[in-house]
Amino acid sequence: MTTEERDALETTLRTNLREKSQELQELWNSVNDHWGYEDAIYRFYSQSFKVYSLQKTTIRIVELLQSLVPGRELNPWFSRIVQDGTGKQFTMADNARWLEATQPIVEAFPCSLLPGNGLSLSRGTRRTAQPKRMGRTAELVPTVVKTNADLGKQPENETENATES
Repeated sequence: MTTEERDALETTLRTNLREKSQELQELWNSVNDHWGYEDAIYRFYSQSFKVYSLQKTTIRIVELLQSLVPGRELNPWFSRIVQDGTGKQFTMADNARWLEATQPIVEAFPCSLLPGNGLSLSRGTRRTAQPKRMGRTAELVPTVVKTNADLGKQPENETENATES
């Protein structure tokens, strides 16, 4: 890719981010409220078919991301994860193979990939974000933090692990 092509893509991205800022903010707000992802993630762990509702939101997010630079492909791994976790219909047989059937749905949900959301399918870990300055751009670098339970420690008080449940 030439410098001119890269500059053109960046200009398109910046323009579309400005034009779609309200739409992006509204989607962000709806995804981050209790009914956006928190309830659906709870449904995953309580083995409720309502986890399947994450697929609609995942598709909305991906479509909006794709519209920011039309004609430019999203990361192939990300696209594969989304493909594997969308287009699924609940069947009663899914209850017997819950993780196999629903884990791809949760993994495909883009907000589950964001650093700092506290969600992880790996027992005993939480993802956090720490800002890292690089020139004029701040990037969020995910870090995995082990919980007290994972480290074999007992909490010193009842509230120490309250955020980990």
